[in-house]
Amino acid sequence: EAEARRAEIRDQTRKFWTGVLFAGPLFVLSMARDFGLLGAWAHAPWVNWIMFLLATPVQFYVGWDYYVGGWKSLKNRSANMDVLVAMGSTVAYVYSVVVATALTLGSTTVGEHVYFETAALIITLIKLGKLLEVRAKGETGEAIRELMGLKPRTARVIREGKEQLFDIRL
Repeated sequence: EAEARRAEIRDQTRKFWTGVLFAGPLFVLSMARDFGLLGAWAHAPWVNWIMFLLATPVQFYVGWDYYVGGWKSLKNRSANMDVLVAMGSTVAYVYSVVVATALTLGSTTVGEHVYFETAALIITLIKLGKLLEVRAKGETGEAIRELMGLKPRTARVIREGKEQLFDIRL
């Protein structure tokens, strides 16, 4: 169990840092462009495709767990947080692909702003929460095991002035 927990922590850590690696520059590029810090070149259609390239690994590698979890949940006719994360990030991502394609073709009819950074940040921040949760579960489980190790193995009972020793291990 402990090894499985450590493997899950390693997996979640790797995915989180992958998300940071791609979503960080994507966020900086997007915000700098939105605040007019980069100049007119930043609004060229090719910049949207750079954002697409940065967002795609986050969407489908870092976020894959949410797609799998969401699918399983929907198969069981229920919705959970995985469904919400997968739907929210996918809508932002797909809409951005549509807008980027339209802008590349010279059309602004579907919009002029892409939300690739939103999709990537949603997944990366939720992945941080998942990583913290997995770590906390691991530490809690270890603390409980240590507490269980502290329980006494025998009990000393005095009956009618006589002391008796009983094994109380289960």
